[in-house]
Amino acid sequence: MASVGAPALREQVPAEELEREIHRLRQANEALRRALARDWGQPRNRAPEGMSGEARRWALGPFVGQTAALNKVLGDIDRLQRAPSTPVLIQGESGTGKELVARAIHAGSGRAAGPFVPVNCAAIPRDLADSLLFGHVKGAFTGAERNQAGYFDLADGGTLFLDEVGTMPLELQARLLRVLEDRQVMPLGASAPRSVEVRVLAATNVPLRECVESGGFRPDLYYRLAVFTIQMPPLRQRREDVGLLARHFLQVCALDMGLSNPTISPAALSALEQHDFPGNVRELRNIIERAVIESQHGQVGPEHLHLPAAGTGQVAEPAVPCPDSLPAGLDRALAETELMLIQRALALTGDNVAAAARLLGTHRSRIYRALARRAPAV
Repeated sequence: MASVGAPALREQVPAEELEREIHRLRQANEALRRALARDWGQPRNRAPEGMSGEARRWALGPFVGQTAALNKVLGDIDRLQRAPSTPVLIQGESGTGKELVARAIHAGSGRAAGPFVPVNCAAIPRDLADSLLFGHVKGAFTGAERNQAGYFDLADGGTLFLDEVGTMPLELQARLLRVLEDRQVMPLGASAPRSVEVRVLAATNVPLRECVESGGFRPDLYYRLAVFTIQMPPLRQRREDVGLLARHFLQVCALDMGLSNPTISPAALSALEQHDFPGNVRELRNIIERAVIESQHGQVGPEHLHLPAAGTGQVAEPAVPCPDSLPAGLDRALAETELMLIQRALALTGDNVAAAARLLGTHRSRIYRALARRAPAV
């Protein structure tokens, strides 16, 4: 007698019908994914199968929008992912997502299993630049107590991202050019170079060609870095994407704060779409995060958006109450004003110190110190 259970049930369903049902469900799932991407501004591109978790995170997924300007950037990224050694220069204003583009190029390329090493050239101390980029050997200079790998060594087999490359000193540019041409680095104090296999992606928020013409950037290095260039569009040229991005960041902030189903009013969306966003996508994200906090987990409205007043570059902030009489001493006055602002931020965030710190643009430790200094009530 045949056993009753899952095997018997499978025998009653023809294999062809099961295959058709599986195919139908896959199509329905893909259609749902596209609909969510269209309606909520979620990522429209899936990472290729077999990618690591880090690569999946940084492939085309983080890009939100559907304007022609963004689609051109996505097309460039797709082409450059299939050219894993080509140097790329990414140009655009601050906050447009230049590092995001660099990470996507790396994550979707054959170098995805290798390291991605971001370097802010403007933050490199001038006297340590050679050592940080190319490394040094023990005894190369006073204090060099051991061999030290440079950024090129750390990025070997992967990608080195040079942000704000236009700030690099001319003498360092000459050494960088030699490394790019020879694919070898000479650590400080070393007697022989060593080979490195690194793809270099560079970014700048200033017109680098103008720096070349003014003598601030070597033309030979410019042409070596700019084999392929990507121009990031400012958000004011992507106004149709503002609503999608706002909803996307609303969901991101809600997930971070443990909220469910946050909303934004049509009036607030209209106000955002009319704003020029000099800080671009980064500015929009910060505005949304603050608005979510100030809305006290309700609907985000125009009153929660801190946008520059018309005709000025200043953010319209609620007026800080002025005391009827000044406290004795400037230090005390500053401390009392600081405490008042901290208390207001804590009230807006439901006494969430981490959220209040983000709202005020400071660290939690400063809030704790201010609260500890608070005089006890009499």
